[in-house]
Amino acid sequence: MNEPFDEDISWNLFIHQYYWAFVLIVVLALFVLCLLLWYMRRCRREPRYEYTALADENILHDRLEMDRKMQKDSDRNMSTIRCQYYLRGSTRYVFLRHLPDMGSRLDKNWFLVRDTTTRTERLLTMTPMAEICPMRYNADTRQVLLELFLALQHPYIYPVLDFDR
Repeated sequence: MNEPFDEDISWNLFIHQYYWAFVLIVVLALFVLCLLLWYMRRCRREPRYEYTALADENILHDRLEMDRKMQKDSDRNMSTIRCQYYLRGSTRYVFLRHLPDMGSRLDKNWFLVRDTTTRTERLLTMTPMAEICPMRYNADTRQVLLELFLALQHPYIYPVLDFDR
């Protein structure tokens, strides 16, 4: 009895009859090898960990800058209001406009005012007085400071015509 599955098939006979299966296995193995090599090269070219900036970092900087600008504008508006309030009690000066910041002192405010007695434009500055100022301000010190500043004359220094707290 010759069973169909009992036949002894040799390796050479199998390759001759089913050569297409052998070629298919070799082609698939080469394809998988090429795919593996391509993936390895791609991973080697690209950095493993890329740096990406956080979106909040830029937003935080912009927000801080915007807050600083709003605070500066608020301080500027408040100093304009203070200047107008101060000049309301004066009959000598009339407020014209708030000048842009000048110099290195950020807390110093510059205003353009008109002197009604001489009909000329004058520069008015407002600077906050330090809390720990060693000098007491009264009528005597005002007079001494005014005399001192009036005596100071230089072509590069604006003359001080008035001094007040």
